[in-house]
Amino acid sequence: MKQKMIESVRLLAANYTDQIKVFPQEVNIPDEIANIFDECYSSISLSDIREWLDTSQLSILKEMNSLLDQMSDHCKECWSLESLESGDKWKQARRIAKRWLESLSSELKQPDLFWINYTV
Repeated sequence: MKQKMIESVRLLAANYTDQIKVFPQEVNIPDEIANIFDECYSSISLSDIREWLDTSQLSILKEMNSLLDQMSDHCKECWSLESLESGDKWKQARRIAKRWLESLSSELKQPDLFWINYTV
């Protein structure tokens, strides 16, 4: 679980060029990025919190989840590639994601979605 969470946040923190490299063209990339984070965030257990997440790190993840929920509920234009590339909400998401990775002393590098396979 820990590595999946780290990779999903790396995906959020990545620049636009690195984000789109991860997916086949047929995928709605902004939506898929949010869905991958949501899947990992929703899977966090109490044992994860005890083992590798402290309260400040969990708070940052909650902040990210809240931002993505807000985007889903109130920002239809946030789900385009143009918005992913240069929109203020996605810039905010990248800042939050980078802050979380820094809190883990985890480097920012190309995300590895090792648990996901896309059939084209």
